[in-house]
Amino acid sequence: MFQLDRPTKPLQVDEVMASDLRLQLHALQQQVEAQHAQFQASRENLELQLAERTAELHENSRRLREIVGEYKLKEELALRGEREFRSLVENIPDGIARWDREGRYYYVNPAYELTVQSPAAEVLGKTFGETFPDGRFALLDQAIANVIETGQPQRFERLLIPQEDGATRLYEVSLTPEWDAHGEIVGVLSIGRDMTEQFHLQEVIAAREQELRALAESSPGMMGSFHLRQDGTVCMPYVSPNIWELFGLRPQDVVDDASPLLMRNHPDDALRVKESIAESARTMLPWRQEYRILHPTRGERTLESHTRPQYHPDGGIVWHGYVCDITERKRMEELLQRRERDFHTLVENLPDPIFRYDRDGRRTYVSPAVERITGKTFEELVGRTPSETPVSAVTDTDLLVRGIRSVLETGQPFVCEGEHLRPDGRLSHFQHHFGPERAADGSVAGVLLVSRDITERKHIEELLRKREREFRTLAENAPDNIARYDLQCHIIYLNPRLEALQCVPAAEWLDKTPSEAH
Repeated sequence: MFQLDRPTKPLQVDEVMASDLRLQLHALQQQVEAQHAQFQASRENLELQLAERTAELHENSRRLREIVGEYKLKEELALRGEREFRSLVENIPDGIARWDREGRYYYVNPAYELTVQSPAAEVLGKTFGETFPDGRFALLDQAIANVIETGQPQRFERLLIPQEDGATRLYEVSLTPEWDAHGEIVGVLSIGRDMTEQFHLQEVIAAREQELRALAESSPGMMGSFHLRQDGTVCMPYVSPNIWELFGLRPQDVVDDASPLLMRNHPDDALRVKESIAESARTMLPWRQEYRILHPTRGERTLESHTRPQYHPDGGIVWHGYVCDITERKRMEELLQRRERDFHTLVENLPDPIFRYDRDGRRTYVSPAVERITGKTFEELVGRTPSETPVSAVTDTDLLVRGIRSVLETGQPFVCEGEHLRPDGRLSHFQHHFGPERAADGSVAGVLLVSRDITERKHIEELLRKREREFRTLAENAPDNIARYDLQCHIIYLNPRLEALQCVPAAEWLDKTPSEAH
């Protein structure tokens, strides 16, 4: 900068001019300095704006990179989603098809190709009418048009799809509109599932259900479901009409509350029945019981229940099963038991050995007399055939087997005789009486053998034969006339002396009375 000195002596013209010049220079210097300051301020402002614009450009660049990255990610996700969608729809068993607004196919999956029995190349870009001019899919074509027009989905639960072989299959088909980002309908998506087998199974199940109900309603017993709720109350959501016959109740009497049925239980059996139900619920084992009830008109009856528990979807446990009246059967069982006791009382006190055989020829029973005579125990003999366990060393086993087979084959009694060696070494003679034991239908169910000791009889018969021989020896050689008569006075014997006296052969006199003989 220039420094101006004050004048110290009178100003001259030159000095005045120099002074003016200095003042002008000073003003010019101030102006330059002001402009420089303004320039500096403008520069700084420009630099600041440049920095701001640079930062903004960097931020925009960063955001652009993020947007591009997001776009690429979304594009990758979209491509991945498309691949996953394709992978899914290409492999699911449901038929999937897509149509544009003009009703033209632009996608079908392999399952759909099988459904319409046409490859994708023959249907893409075409309408139903162009692809199937016979009108077999006219109903579906109209439904697609309705979806495009109204934007409302449509559903067919049992759509008949004709096949090339003339058969038809049942499909469940849903039609859904597809929208673009502006809310405009751009096409229709169809998903169809072949329900032929399922519908067939449903029909079979319905038929079986009908058969079961018919069976339940015609059965002499009662079929039903007994539901023990979580709060301890009971009901019978289903029970056959035979509840009236068994309990004197109607189905509507127990549908919400089954306590009236439980009140029919006999007082002596009620606690046992209640405890057995609780035990079945605890163990989830079948509930099978015989118990008595008091029927309002038929009195005391005996019932038998066969039910199986399972968990109920709404909570608690439900038993499904069958209840029948076994009163008459119990009476028959008691009668049979009484007859069996009578039989055992009889056979266990008879001296004759008694055997029972099944159709395989195995012993099912031997009386105490058998053990006494053979020395073999019940356990040794029962369950075995005569061949497997003979009763003695000299028993004619083949004879016993032949007798058993004869009765089983003919149903007729069979009688024979045989020998038996007792444990003490004595030889005894027995007469065997084989007889059929019949089942309820009259068929031969087994064989009853009663063996009678005829040793004494055999001994007497032998003595009689001996006496007969002695008598004949005496009579044949006696000089006297000897004749024998039966109780009807028929001649049964003439000795040779009398035969010679009458001059008639003995054969002409036998079986005649004296008056007839003369």
